[in-house]
Amino acid sequence: MDILGIFESTTFILLLMAGLWFTIRIKFYPLIHLGEVFRRTIGGQSEKGEKSKRGFSSFEAAATSLAGTMGTGNIVGVAAALIAGGPGAVLWMLIGALFGMAVKYAEIVLGILYRRKNTSGEYRGGPMYYLEDGLNWKHTAKFFAFLCAVSSIGVGNMTQVNAAAGAIRTSSPVPFPIWIVGLGMALFCLLVSAGGMKRVGKVMAFVMPVISIGYLAGCLWVIFCCRQELPAVLSEIWRGAFGIRPAASGVLGLSVARAVRYGLARGIFSHEAGLGSAPIAHGGAVCQTPQEQGLWGILEVFWDTVIGCTTTALVLLLAAPEGLSGSLEDVRWTSEAFSRWFGPAGEWFVAVSLAVFAAAALVSWWLYGSQAVEYLAGGNLEKNRKWQKWYLWLYLAGSVVGSAVQMSTVWKISDLLNCFMILPNLAALILLAGKIGNPPAPRKRE
Repeated sequence: MDILGIFESTTFILLLMAGLWFTIRIKFYPLIHLGEVFRRTIGGQSEKGEKSKRGFSSFEAAATSLAGTMGTGNIVGVAAALIAGGPGAVLWMLIGALFGMAVKYAEIVLGILYRRKNTSGEYRGGPMYYLEDGLNWKHTAKFFAFLCAVSSIGVGNMTQVNAAAGAIRTSSPVPFPIWIVGLGMALFCLLVSAGGMKRVGKVMAFVMPVISIGYLAGCLWVIFCCRQELPAVLSEIWRGAFGIRPAASGVLGLSVARAVRYGLARGIFSHEAGLGSAPIAHGGAVCQTPQEQGLWGILEVFWDTVIGCTTTALVLLLAAPEGLSGSLEDVRWTSEAFSRWFGPAGEWFVAVSLAVFAAAALVSWWLYGSQAVEYLAGGNLEKNRKWQKWYLWLYLAGSVVGSAVQMSTVWKISDLLNCFMILPNLAALILLAGKIGNPPAPRKRE
């Protein structure tokens, strides 16, 4: 394993350990009271009636955050994890998500506790604020904001557009310049972002439930059709995760290490727990308490990775069992898995799903990056307007460029940026753990 691989693996394992620690601190709430999480969020919609001229509803904040997580990570990212780490990567992705729920809860709570109002009266939250106000780490806060702005162009922009462009090109019967996909998504992002936070929230609250449920329904149908092969695939995932197979010890250890590394890496890329992006979206929410809003973070990780990534992985292993080969930038494996049961429509199902997910992620990550730039401007309105203009044009240009670059290069850069964002955020979460508090007590049923 190279130095970069060791650095990434160490960071991801630290995050996994922190997730275990937070899970214990909140008394295994995400695992024991998951039904309560659903009742207080989607089921209860405790903030459904709250409206604000300047901010998100709780559901809009969750939809915006979910838009930044679901998409490439759920579809192409899962395929990349299986190609690089084998079937065992699926289990490590799932383990990371189960403990990641507590981490996301913690960072959203801190994001609400330490948020501020800007000159327009809008709430702004995120790691940069609790790094500065909670720990007095002003330089680290600026470093994180800078990383967030840069990462938004790579992680939230280029990877999304690249995957969608590849899927559309694969399914299209007519050749076309690939940069057109990037240009189209850039224009969509420009139209939505022009309306500010309120338009972003409304668009995401409409788009994400529709595309998420539609994609999940397609996955479940394929799994149902292949249900007789399911026990064998689950057994292969278990053996691959822990190396329970006859092999030379050195090869065995390497295969397990790769399963851990790529399972955790692609899982984090998908659910973003510990990355620090979710507190930026949720920081603008109108909510009753920080702890109530934190429950939406638990729901996001569960829906995105435990449900979304797991079902995608099962589809890939069930419908295309011989597909563990090829290059990371190729989405043919995913397309062929769905085409096996949907025919030619399967390729379009993947292409359309990726395109919509990617477009939503593009808008969500623009919001993260623009708020990071606003923080770096330090309240200077003239500087902020100037920097926002430059950032927007760089962001839109990244969409066009991202549609044509090598995917493997983009994945490597994205993983590295993820690690650099995780470390200061994780330090703040641990040092400010005493401020987080416990989730709301389960309601007694009448």
